[in-house]
Amino acid sequence: MPATLDLTLLRSFIAVADLKSVSKAAQRLHRVQSAVSQQIQKLELQVGAPLFGRTRRGFELTALGETLYPMAIKLLDLNDETVGRLMVKGSRKKLTIGTSDVYAHHHLARILKGYNGIFGHVGTELVCDYSPAIWRRLAEGTIDIAITQARPDSVPGEMLYVEPLVWVSAQHSSVHQMRPLPLALFGDGCLDRAAAIRSLLGAKIDHEVVCASSHLAGVIAPVKAGVAVSILPLSVVDPWIRIISPAQGLPPLGKIQISVSSKPGASSADITGFCEVARAYFAGDTVNIHSLAHAGMDTGLQFRRLGVELPAS
Repeated sequence: MPATLDLTLLRSFIAVADLKSVSKAAQRLHRVQSAVSQQIQKLELQVGAPLFGRTRRGFELTALGETLYPMAIKLLDLNDETVGRLMVKGSRKKLTIGTSDVYAHHHLARILKGYNGIFGHVGTELVCDYSPAIWRRLAEGTIDIAITQARPDSVPGEMLYVEPLVWVSAQHSSVHQMRPLPLALFGDGCLDRAAAIRSLLGAKIDHEVVCASSHLAGVIAPVKAGVAVSILPLSVVDPWIRIISPAQGLPPLGKIQISVSSKPGASSADITGFCEVARAYFAGDTVNIHSLAHAGMDTGLQFRRLGVELPAS
């Protein structure tokens, strides 16, 4: 038995124990599956006995694993609490977050509010770009966290949720009946733009991009004015616009998968905590973050086990 236990190995151990799956734990930890398997094997070598057995339900803790589990939680919670208290004001690393302009506008405020409610105020830098550029920046290490669609297979991460893209126009507008169909879209490089044009070409609907912008406000302005249609993820549709269904003559657009991932090798409490908040936000879990913060509960593991309900904006 070693004199000390590696906290990184314990984090992988707890993730596998909670999820009963190495592959799901790898997604949760933003690591490749083989790395998590190796960490479990290394931990088992350190303690001198198996920690998991395989059953139909997945990975189940052995007797030794059951003994280690609560102690591992206490060790990691104490570590995270200690690190948090030692981080005096001004010493905490700024988080650089990459996402789309759409998701920054509609979702990030609540995620940041939830995060700061538990972990305290951390400086953030927001990078808004199209998804391919965000994933490229993550691989290059110039951003800490990516929350966007179309995660490449080569990037470890976790899918947060799936939602459809929908056609939208101003309320009481008949602009969707015009031909060529006037479009307000993001610029070249945007995957949603490509999806819209691809669907119209497949349906043989004549169309014209009358407005292109790299910002959501620039796309939405002509839609609100009633002079163009656009596409949006369903979760960000506001009351002032209406959804145009396939029955009204425009083709279906398919669905997008939103994932979260952290930069290779990142394991700080700030980065892990932010990913936990984002996961809980999109999962719609039911424990109020302010209750956790006011009760003095600290950082990632307690937060991960209990879940989060983000406050209304």
